[in-house]
Amino acid sequence: MGLVAVGCGESASKRNEELVQLHERMLEVHDSVMPLTGSLMSLKQKCIQQADSAVDSTASNQWYLKAKSLENAYTEMMNWMHRYAEIKDTAGVDCLRKELQGIEAVAVHYGHSMKDAAGALEALDSLK
Repeated sequence: MGLVAVGCGESASKRNEELVQLHERMLEVHDSVMPLTGSLMSLKQKCIQQADSAVDSTASNQWYLKAKSLENAYTEMMNWMHRYAEIKDTAGVDCLRKELQGIEAVAVHYGHSMKDAAGALEALDSLK
């Protein structure tokens, strides 16, 4: 019986260590992305302004799509934070692995949408 208890204790300890590591990694990713939110929203506003002042519907639609991508990235972050707040104290390893993938996807979406919008705005400025 003593061996089984030690074995289970080691397994539980290992699982708890992995849970802590998953929480820490998720918060690292979150903390690297969240400070970008102000810039993301600023880019969104600039894209909307460009869409509103565009001379043709094609250009307008392209700017609105960039703004929508930025808005979607923000919404994904808010949804992830809400889910994480609900599960953080009760979730198991598999659930936290999935949530880690989720916040990593948010980080990628933030990066891509911001790079796309910033690049388009810089290109527009260079034409002036």
